[in-house]
Amino acid sequence: LYIDADIICIGSLEELFTLPFEENIAYVVTDKDAIWWDKCATRLDEIKLSKSYFNAGFLLMNLNKWQEFNINDKALELLSDTNKSKKFTHLDQDVLNLLLLDKVKYLDRKYNQQVSINYELKYKNRNNTYSPNLDQAILIHYIGPTKPWHTWANRYKCSQYFINAKLQSPLKSTPLLPATTATQMRYCSKHKIHQKKYFSGIICNIMYCLKKLTKN
Repeated sequence: LYIDADIICIGSLEELFTLPFEENIAYVVTDKDAIWWDKCATRLDEIKLSKSYFNAGFLLMNLNKWQEFNINDKALELLSDTNKSKKFTHLDQDVLNLLLLDKVKYLDRKYNQQVSINYELKYKNRNNTYSPNLDQAILIHYIGPTKPWHTWANRYKCSQYFINAKLQSPLKSTPLLPATTATQMRYCSKHKIHQKKYFSGIICNIMYCLKKLTKN
């Protein structure tokens, strides 16, 4: 079982140990929606991807089959092919979707429930917050540049699963991460202003502008 570092487990994985692989190489979970699949199929010039395109943050693999089909070497070959790799925007995810065509089975999204904390910015009214349905989720995948371990994201409801786990871990006293890159400072500013912390939001925006100026 492979999961990305920005995934947190909040339920039992017991069911995964009983799943039959048959002739398949992996169990996966779809990424986004059918509109996105069509875009990926066009970009990668593979019509079959319009039926489904998976998120590579979760992979339950049959390692014997993985080795039999030599997936590692084939992936490196694809990435090294400049004519093909120029189409890749998601690198390993694009490559694996191409290599594992017709060799995967799909699981419910509860095993890769994607959450973007930046979606909170779409809700201007503090009483109308971003509330993805996580009641049935087993693995929560925090996608996007803002993570629950960032200082500007820890108060959101969807971040509390990580915060609660951190408080029960040996890292409970470790501080959350501040903004250090220009991208992080930009999002930090937006979130602070969204949270009505105007002064710190403006300061972060000034730091973002200075970071951009010094970089250029």
